[in-house]
Amino acid sequence: MEDMTIDPLAGLSPELPESTARDHAAALVKGGGVSLEAANAALTVRGAAPLAANTREVAEAARTALLNDSAFVARYSAGDPEAIAKLFQADLRVQQSSGKLTDRPAAPADYSFNVAAHMPDAPAENVQNYAGELAKLAAAVQLPKESAQALVDDHFSAVKATAGMSGEEKAQFGQREMAALHNVLGADAEARIKAASETLARTSGRKLDIAAIVQSNGASVALTLIHQADVLARRKLVSS
Repeated sequence: MEDMTIDPLAGLSPELPESTARDHAAALVKGGGVSLEAANAALTVRGAAPLAANTREVAEAARTALLNDSAFVARYSAGDPEAIAKLFQADLRVQQSSGKLTDRPAAPADYSFNVAAHMPDAPAENVQNYAGELAKLAAAVQLPKESAQALVDDHFSAVKATAGMSGEEKAQFGQREMAALHNVLGADAEARIKAASETLARTSGRKLDIAAIVQSNGASVALTLIHQADVLARRKLVSS
């Protein structure tokens, strides 16, 4: 592997798009000439997102490296228990992992919401700030773009539905939406709501209380967030 003190991307123009630099770094890592750590250090200097560590490509590269190590193969062929266990673990990581080196967490800039259509009378600065906050939330919980757009549309539907309501009417709206959410989730609704709130809070670094969100945003928004929490929880189990 290449020394981490040597920039493996030194020959690339700093003007190249981030995606090009990351693709090049991934190719170097998959080729075996550069370590993942060295590639990510070079990408960080460029201000680019690092390559994803817990991916199928990384797991497959690690397994290939073992099989290309003649000393390891010799120990494995001789029935060395440690070598057998090591290859078994490598096989297991390949089976349980997914994704590519160039996968990266979503960023707020990846989302584009047509907030202006829902806020036609608001100042442009307010519209921009509102869209920015929604994008930050979507990125914080790593929502797929399609799910994020649906969440935004449902959010504004709830805003429109509750506009002009009295405090009592809003409370009744919240009760109806919570009942609808419970009906969809079934008997373990409370446990799923609590678990989703905890998962989203850990992932985003912010308080996201599903029970409170459903009161003002409706059951559809809450359900989108719960489904995403389930996805995040499964990812954590696979990578741990």
